[in-house]
Amino acid sequence: MTLDGLPSRGQLGVLIRARGQALVTVGVRSAGLAGGGPPLTLGNISAMSTTFVDLLPQGAGTYTWRDQPTRPDALELAISGVSSQIEIDCVVPFVLP
Repeated sequence: MTLDGLPSRGQLGVLIRARGQALVTVGVRSAGLAGGGPPLTLGNISAMSTTFVDLLPQGAGTYTWRDQPTRPDALELAISGVSSQIEIDCVVPFVLP
């Protein structure tokens, strides 16, 4: 998911609405960090519900940037688990003041 229109500095968080059973790692990409390499992990969500629930990543939870080169470009979700079955209804990035 690409991120357009973010300010030159800020703090990014993510809310995910999902149901099912899986571990989802939420990462952020920034061309100015690590040469655009692997995403930096914001945290994990562990969905274990038959109904939709709103989840925030556990772990760091947010990504802070202080200049244009380190501004996030995209979010990446990685689903893991042998018997993962998950339905993601929406991914809502938000900027904290």
